[in-house]
Amino acid sequence: MAEELANSGGRQSFDKALGLKEKASDFHWMLQIVALTLFIDCVLLLVKHENLWSYPWGQFNFTGELPLLLASGLAYSVIVSAVIPVLGGLVGYVVRFLYYQFLYLYVRNRDDFKRWRNQVTYYELKEHADRTQSSYARSVYENWENTQIKIEGEKIKMERAAFRVLVMIASGFYLSTPEKGSTLLIFSQYLSIDAFVLAAIFIVGILFYICGVSWCRDRYQTKWITYAPLYDEIIAKQEAEKKKMEDFANESYERMRLRR
Repeated sequence: MAEELANSGGRQSFDKALGLKEKASDFHWMLQIVALTLFIDCVLLLVKHENLWSYPWGQFNFTGELPLLLASGLAYSVIVSAVIPVLGGLVGYVVRFLYYQFLYLYVRNRDDFKRWRNQVTYYELKEHADRTQSSYARSVYENWENTQIKIEGEKIKMERAAFRVLVMIASGFYLSTPEKGSTLLIFSQYLSIDAFVLAAIFIVGILFYICGVSWCRDRYQTKWITYAPLYDEIIAKQEAEKKKMEDFANESYERMRLRR
């Protein structure tokens, strides 16, 4: 029966993590495509002084542009695999430092640290499994750990993809000139200045929030797992210690009263 419960809990955790992974993967691939598109736009601005919108694609000569394509592919590989991760690590360190220094105590959810019914921490359950050698307790802990690894992995992937898009957006604006702007600036011709600014703030804000979720994930947050047997043991132990302290306090009070 215990093994069936463990397997059932494991399937639910796996299905939850898999569903999240599928949804995140779709958005992750979209961000990757957007980043590549913006990179091509930056290359055209830098080399051809054109953008994706204005470049004469009908006159594109694949053979003549092959060296540029190869150099661009190599540059993109280096930027994506080396430059952007290092830059993301530096920016993430600064944001994380500022977050824990000034914001963490005010925005954290204090309910995350409360012990609700049948909830135990992951380290309590791991220690319990080691002490009792319970296969059920160990399977519950391992299923939870595997789910957390998948979720954390998706957060990191999303952060890297989102930061890649942010870098490409910033590069496009940096390479833009009064004569020829990036493709994104083309939209300012079809929108009012206020609408364009609001849209830009919204998009950049969403991307930065995705990065922030990974950069500022709460490393000190207590992780809870539902495990009723261990919960009952912990509560019983706490009640016994509380009663012991109350008895000690009452005994000390009686001694002091008798001395008077």
